[in-house]
Amino acid sequence: VFVSSPLAVDPIAFDLWLLGFSATQAAQERMPSGECPAHMEDLIRRDTEDLFANFALLKASLQRPALAQFSATYPVSPALHRTLVNKYYGLEAPIVLRILSRRLKLKQRKKPHTLTTIAQQLNYAVQLCHRQFCNLQRVNTFVQDITNAPSTDLSERIAQEFHLAPDLAAQYNQVIFLDHHRFNLQHKLLSNAN
Repeated sequence: VFVSSPLAVDPIAFDLWLLGFSATQAAQERMPSGECPAHMEDLIRRDTEDLFANFALLKASLQRPALAQFSATYPVSPALHRTLVNKYYGLEAPIVLRILSRRLKLKQRKKPHTLTTIAQQLNYAVQLCHRQFCNLQRVNTFVQDITNAPSTDLSERIAQEFHLAPDLAAQYNQVIFLDHHRFNLQHKLLSNAN
């Protein structure tokens, strides 16, 4: 029998983790402005390291929320679970547009080297670009697996499978549509759209 207290999730630390910050960088961001006693700095640093370790453990459950037994392994409320999953799957429009305009195939297995270039051009962390690409791949694979299923609202199926908010699921549906039909997103009118 395994007993644990509810998982503590600091929203600021979680957002920094999603943006690709290291625990050290995130601890610096979480420091209060002005003078801070040394023991307080050490406490914030250790707390941030613990939070990042918890987020790393949560990663598999965030990637496959339908398969995860969140409440058994990591005791969090259903509302917090949904919030974490939606933040994890959140899309950054500039990254998605670059991925689609570079004609990166969401079906390919390996993460393309081009993601590093995209991260540098957009001034995002490489980890954020990789996470976005992997999330798109994951949803694309699910969509490809259910294409022969009886017709239902694809956005609704994505929302159910990945526990996403309806508007986020609709965004994924649109991105998969654009990728599948290979729209040319390098055109000036489309590249300015979000």
